[in-house]
Formats: sequence, C-alpha cells, structure tokens
Amino acid sequence: MRRSLVIANWKMNGSVDFIDQWTNVFTTFSPVNTELAVCPPFVYIRYLQQKFLTSALDINVGAQDCSVHESGAFTGEMSAGMLADVKCPWV
Repeated sequence: MRRSLVIANWKMNGSVDFIDQWTNVFTTFSPVNTELAVCPPFVYIRYLQQKFLTSALDINVGAQDCSVHESGAFTGEMSAGMLADVKCPWV
C-alpha cells in the first residue's frame, strides 16, 4: 500500500513562539502510514528542523519556493542547491 503524504504550507505565517507551541501540540499527532512535511517561511527552516530533531518527530521540513536559477543576483530567491545544503527535501 502506498503511503499518504501530508504537507503543511505556512505561507507568510509563524514566529519562534508559534513554532514552539505548534510542535508541542503536534507531538501528539501520529498518523498511520503517512509521510509528513512542513514548509515554513524560509527564515524558520533551520529552527524547525532543530525542533524536530530534539523531539524525535519523523517530519520533513521543506521550502515554499525554489528558484529556477542556481545562483546570481536574484534577491530573496533560494536555489535547489541552497535547499539541499540545508537538508530541505521538499519544495
């Protein structure tokens, strides 16, 4: 049987306090045969990854967007290489 996939995209919402509260509640959620991912605003990716590591939650952290450019003067953009570098398997 194929695993289900649930991805939460936070758009431009969140804060460190929100992440702390959300992870405390989300630790009680354990879906069966479902892969989970969360796509927070870019500035919170590393913080959320650390929270999941310390709580032993099996949740991937992804990005909300990925540029078609690998590098260059593209303000605010993130390349696939940058996302891979911070271990973001989902976009």
